[in-house]
Amino acid sequence: MATLVSTGQFTITDHNDAVSITSFINSSRGVSQVHNTNEGETAYIPDWTSGGNQVLTAYVYVGSTDIASILTGRKWSADTPGGTSIGSAISYTISTNLLTEAVPTKTYYFQGDYTDPVTGLVSHIMNSITLTMTRKGESAVFAQIEGTTVINKSPTATPSSCQIRAGIYRSGARDISGVSYKWYKIIAGVATALITGQADVAAGNIIFKNDAGTAQSSPTDFSASCTTIEIREGAIADIGLFKAEVKDTVASPNVVYGVTFIVFDVSDPYDVQLNSSAGDKFQNGVGTTIITPVVTLGASVLTLTGWTFVWTIYDKDGVRSGFNDTDKTPSAKTITANTTTAFTISVALAVAPTVGQLIKVVNGAGNVIRVYEVGSGSTTTNIVIRVTGLTNTWASTVAPTASEFSAPINGTLYCVLPTRSTTAATGITVTGIDIDVKGTIFCEASKPI
Repeated sequence: MATLVSTGQFTITDHNDAVSITSFINSSRGVSQVHNTNEGETAYIPDWTSGGNQVLTAYVYVGSTDIASILTGRKWSADTPGGTSIGSAISYTISTNLLTEAVPTKTYYFQGDYTDPVTGLVSHIMNSITLTMTRKGESAVFAQIEGTTVINKSPTATPSSCQIRAGIYRSGARDISGVSYKWYKIIAGVATALITGQADVAAGNIIFKNDAGTAQSSPTDFSASCTTIEIREGAIADIGLFKAEVKDTVASPNVVYGVTFIVFDVSDPYDVQLNSSAGDKFQNGVGTTIITPVVTLGASVLTLTGWTFVWTIYDKDGVRSGFNDTDKTPSAKTITANTTTAFTISVALAVAPTVGQLIKVVNGAGNVIRVYEVGSGSTTTNIVIRVTGLTNTWASTVAPTASEFSAPINGTLYCVLPTRSTTAATGITVTGIDIDVKGTIFCEASKPI
């Protein structure tokens, strides 16, 4: 049984004749940059003028073969699809800190034409990536990953791999003192620590390194030296979801920052693509789209009889969330009051939630979003939560403060499901209720034995 995870891909397919083409763009320094102002001086984190330029690299695959180098009419453009060419190579290098407070985002487009040598059909490929800047104060501390997230097919017996480095940035610079790292592989929404004894670590599919690139011993928990993870093709099938936790031991109490990231393994024959019926944008929380899986083996689109799919969702901060349970909350329930252990809603649920079920709460400002596990003693209008002894170990362990979600502006509450499951090529419906600012949908596809 193969497990494939896919998201964020752009696919062009002619189901009659043409081969399946997968395209995406990798950014070497991440897609976010922080602008830090301190006593009139400014700093950019990461700094694209030093410590490594921002390199955008286009990947275009037919099956497991990267065809970016043979595309004709290759062109990079900025801000406008098909606009003025700023380069024709596979990669485009940004060596200046070009984002500003006035223009905090910039989108780059890559395009080219591929001619199928068998059918003679020409496919026009276009993809984009958006870089963003956030303004922070002098005390800003955050974590970020850097590196290449693509595993290409190996031409030798040595397994192909990619390397990702995690870091914590404090007051304008990457800080390596008082910092430790822990890495996870996420399967079916469950984060498994990559430590001594874990299957991929024991098999040599996961290797740890320090900043200098020297291999490190497998950690047993957080490690000060394992700043980099090398992921070999044996660790994932097609696409894998990983997480880095960076602990700031300078802060008191200690703070742990988490960053999730996706690794594409194009060395495998199976490929899972997700098609969205209504694109990837909702407006003001309103919208509906149907996401449907398509599985290819080489250039062949497979009939998915007997296949099963498990879907999970992550919020804007890369934290696992839940899908709205439309049977229980077809619309938001207004939170009129909350204590540290319970939420009171103005309109009753049809049935009181039971122990172990999940709710999602959003504060009135929309900037605090948590999924809580339901505890005992809940009614249709007073939902009791628990933050210890969780069945869903990924649910929030942070108790709300009194009135955090009800004053001065009332927040909202939803009953949610931890996963969705479908069979064959059945898609799932995602609405604006499921997405808070930004959400990422993951699909694990398992073929019949």
